Amino acid sequence: MQRLEEAVESALEQAYENWELVLIDDGSTDADLLRILPHLAGRDGRIVLSSLGKHEGISAASNRGLELAHGEWVTFLDHDDILEPDALFEIVQLLQTHLDADLVYTDEDKLGENGFEAPVFKPDWSPEFFLSYNYICHFATIRRAL
Repeated sequence: MQRLEEAVESALEQAYENWELVLIDDGSTDADLLRILPHLAGRDGRIVLSSLGKHEGISAASNRGLELAHGEWVTFLDHDDILEPDALFEIVQLLQTHLDADLVYTDEDKLGENGFEAPVFKPDWSPEFFLSYNYICHFATIRRAL
């Protein structure tokens, strides 16, 4: 639960404030999670909570989140992702100068028990790297129309 709380807190601490966070319960049976989700959603009016009712996997949860999202752009976060306070600001700033962009991907780092432990610095574009590594895994921002 701590990582989920940290993920939500990192959204709440964003310098850029025009966002919406959609939390999807994928039919969890974890009593602690079911107790904390409404509490997390209640922390801010920009947080939306929905439940699939039964476990249907990440694709169904992502699709439900997309159905509920209102913005032109969507970003996918896992329950254990933590954003830097300027993460959304940096994405929005980039989109102001690249109006034709449909996808923005970022560097990432794995957060372990002892802090950051596996940075991945992604190049501007490398077809070879794209075929050998998941470029758009963590903190990818995609035009919702796609």
